This record gives sequence, structure tokens and C-alpha cells, in this order.
Amino acid sequence: MALFSVLIILACLHVDSVTSAIGSTEVNCLSGSNIPLGRTDEGYEGDIEIITNISPDVRLVLEPHLGTVAMKYVELVYSDGDLTATVRTIKPLDAEEIKMSAEALYYSVSCVRGPKNVRSLYVLDVNDNPPIFQSKSYSGGVSDGTPVGWVVQRVKAIDKDVTTENKRLTYSILPPVPDNFEVRYYPQENAANIELTKPVNYNDVQQYVFIVEAKDIGGLSDTTTVTLTVEDFDNLNPYFDHCLYKASIEENQVGLFSDITPEPIKAQDGDTGINEPVVYSITSVIPNEYQNSFEIDRNSGVISVTTALDREQTGQIAVFIQAAQQDDASKTADAVVLVTIVDVIDNLPKFDQVWNLEEDWRGTESKLLEVQCEVSDVSDDLGCCDVCWRWSFIKSKVNAAIYQKILEHFMLLSADKLYGDADFIFQQDFSTCTQCQNHFQVVC
Repeated sequence: MALFSVLIILACLHVDSVTSAIGSTEVNCLSGSNIPLGRTDEGYEGDIEIITNISPDVRLVLEPHLGTVAMKYVELVYSDGDLTATVRTIKPLDAEEIKMSAEALYYSVSCVRGPKNVRSLYVLDVNDNPPIFQSKSYSGGVSDGTPVGWVVQRVKAIDKDVTTENKRLTYSILPPVPDNFEVRYYPQENAANIELTKPVNYNDVQQYVFIVEAKDIGGLSDTTTVTLTVEDFDNLNPYFDHCLYKASIEENQVGLFSDITPEPIKAQDGDTGINEPVVYSITSVIPNEYQNSFEIDRNSGVISVTTALDREQTGQIAVFIQAAQQDDASKTADAVVLVTIVDVIDNLPKFDQVWNLEEDWRGTESKLLEVQCEVSDVSDDLGCCDVCWRWSFIKSKVNAAIYQKILEHFMLLSADKLYGDADFIFQQDFSTCTQCQNHFQVVC
């Protein structure tokens, strides 16, 4: 009874194997055969074919056909004298490996000392392989003189799936995406070109690091890191730290300026990654007659006065300077140095004109006791002109005509009383330029 149960179980297992097999065939030991078994998806495991109606006097063997790859995947379950045999898988079928040797899985069930019975099974590709980048990181360089559209780097991922559809990849840059680059699919190699979409500037960014993703139709993906180092290109002119400098020196002095603002003169190459040396020169001086009164150190940019300057001749001089790149004189920068000549007391005051009141005073009732002029030099810092005046009129009796004469020439601003019978005292100190009409010496 127990033996009968075992036989029933084995029979059931045999029926299941037959119904689940891909194909059911017979062998022809006289002329052989070539039977296609159809198609199956890769990854299949189980019975491939059931061979029936085997003659008891026949011996069967499994042999390779069109390559040996099939022998890695299938085996023949058979013993001499069996009426049936089964060809089944040893491991899951892999379309990628099978396709490397032939279009299908080929093998032969041969009769010993007889013809071959060839079988072919087409294994369909399944999207079961993720793309894998050839390198987990890529490094390259890009110059800030590289034109837009230039391919600065190429990255490539490999998808081992067989069909074009399953191995076709989509590349993208993951956020944050740099403004200067984009990826474009390169179908000839199933790769991606990283192209420049906007010029880079070494002075702004010296290195870009971003992540590129490769993804197949099924969503399987891989990533790689791209590092692009910006190389400075000699395309920028030098520049001064300031376009206007102010300097001062006392009149009659030679040598260096006493001070210069906002800071010492300095220019440098605009391409900071190259930083070529610059040389300095004076291009012009206004007024032009002072062209030879200044010189500049070619290497340091320090300006010095070579001939003494006179404040009474000019108060300010504009010195136009230039910095040129040492290895390329066409790359230049310009600036202006406004030089102020500081006044010092080096000239005694003098009157421009003498006015004699003696003739005008004759016939007056009483003689003018004093009309006194005093001249004083005053610094520019007080907001006055170089020569200012102090007037004193003491104990005088002045008629209307003399009063008018004084007003015409001296523009006296106020007085208690300048004519008539009353004595008066008038004093005006430190008149400004607008208060002095003419310079006169009064002779009494």
C-alpha cells in the first residue's frame, strides 16, 4: 500500500513536469531533427522540454550546438532504457550571456552513433539590469575662455540588458543644477555629453561639483559625481582698485606726495588665476605744462614730484596714469591722480594800486586825521582769499564827496557816520574776497 502511494506521487510529479515544460518532443534517430521550442523570458527556471516515445534500445546524450553556452544552463535527465527524458535548467536563463554567443539557446539531444536532434529556445530580454557608470567619479577642466556649446566632459553608464529599449538610458543632472552646464544624450555611445551653456568665470567660481544620474526605462538608475575645475584664461584687462586718487604736496617741494587717498595706487591683472605683473606709466598731465613735473615708478606705481610746484600758479593738477599687462601691452587700465598743491607763506603782500586822497581832501573844514590800511595773509583753511583787509578811520570829519570816493574804491560795509560834524570810529576786520573791490594804498 505504501509503495502504491509513492508511485502515485511520482506519477503526479511527472504529469506536472510535462505540463509545465516549454515543449514536448520526440527524437529521430534515423534522420535527426531541428525543432524550435519557442520563447521564454530570461530568468526562467524549470523543464524546457519533455522527450517522449524513446525506444528502449536507444541511448540519448546532450550535446552543445553553435557554442557551448547552453551547457551552462541545461541538463538532460535521462537513464538508459527510460521511455522519456527531460531537458531542464541548471540555473536561471540569462539573456545577456546567451545573446553573447548566439541569437538563441541552442543544444542537441543526440542518439549515440546517430544524427543530432537540434533544439532552439529564444530567451527574451527582461529589464533586470540597472545601468552602472564606468566610473563613480569624473574629473575635468574648463577654461573661462571656452565657448558655449563646447563638450567639457563625457560620462557613460553601461546597461547589460540586451534589447535597445531596455538598455536605452536617460541622463540628467540632479539638483542643484549649475547654470553653466547641461547634459545631452550621445546615442552613438549610449553616453552623455556635458556641454557648456553659459561662460564660466574663474573670478566667480573656481570649481563645479554636481551629480549625474543615468536611468533606464524601468526606473533602474545609477549616479556619478562630476568635478570640473575652472582654469583662468587670459582674457581680462588689469584694473585699478580705484579710478580716482587724491594726493597733495606742499608748494616748492619735490619727492613723494605727503598723502594719497583712499589708499596707495595699485593695479592688478583681472585674471586673478594668472595674475600677470603690470607696469605703470603716466599718459598725460593737465595742465600740459606740468607734463615733466611728475614721474611714476614702473613697477610699484609710486608717483613723485620732480620739479617744484607753485601754488600761486595753479592749485590742482590732474595726472593720468595707466597700468599695462607686462606680457601684453594691449591690456590696460586707467586712473586719475588729482594733485593738490598746498599753499605756504612764501610771498609778501603788496598793493596793486596807489590812490592819493590828498588832492581830494583840500578845502575840507577839518583835516582827515588818519586813513589806515593794514594787509594780512590768511590761510585758505579760513575760507578767505590770500589777501584780506583791515580798515580804521579815526576822528575824522568827512564831507559827502570824500565819503563817496571811499565807497567807490573800498566798499566799506558800515559806519556810524562818515561825514558831517560828528566824530566817528569805523573798523572792518578780515573782509573776504567779495568784500574787496580793489587794492589801494591810501596816502593822507
